[in-house]
Amino acid sequence: MLAWHSGAEWFVGGIIAGEATRLSTGLGFLPPGNWVAEVYSDGADQKIAFSTRQVTSASVLDLPVAKHGGFTAHLRPAP
Repeated sequence: MLAWHSGAEWFVGGIIAGEATRLSTGLGFLPPGNWVAEVYSDGADQKIAFSTRQVTSASVLDLPVAKHGGFTAHLRPAP
């Protein structure tokens, strides 16, 4: 997994080569406050899955990852 930021926005991504699994990462790198996580991932049906969730720096992203798949999350301050 890898995380980087541009201004106040953060991006997290992960990819696997192998069987379906779960990937988890803490979000302690985020500044204090409420954040929106927009998550794009490879679905089991070989289509892109999209979800949105509220997170904070105390949250953990725990995501299912399809076989030979990956995900990306765009984190931005909540309005």
